[in-house]
Amino acid sequence: MVLQVDYESLRAEYQKHGLGFPDDSGYDLLAPETINSKPGDGFKVDHGVKAMMLDPSGRELGFQLMARSSIHGSPHRMCPCPGVIDAGCSGNLISKWDHLANTGPSSMAKGTRPCQIVAHNGLNFD
Repeated sequence: MVLQVDYESLRAEYQKHGLGFPDDSGYDLLAPETINSKPGDGFKVDHGVKAMMLDPSGRELGFQLMARSSIHGSPHRMCPCPGVIDAGCSGNLISKWDHLANTGPSSMAKGTRPCQIVAHNGLNFD
């Protein structure tokens, strides 16, 4: 996995996090700023990260962007989930979210990890 982080304020956090642990099936993405929302809102999170997944021979692979299981305690739902990222995608990774109805106002705080990069085959990062 190759990452380019555009947000200087989050670069150190990504460097500290590294690629996670060898048994991780996902690589967490951070929210670059706090986003406030209310029921019925839809919003985008530009994670400020460009990513490239490579196979052992160096061939570029597609991957998925999925909500982390820890998001279950919030009123936010990632749509679509999973998001499919094609091999060769050169833009920032952007996730789209809904704020579910029948809840109060909420926020996605800067630095939280709402979603993750997952290989199509589900294999762990190593």
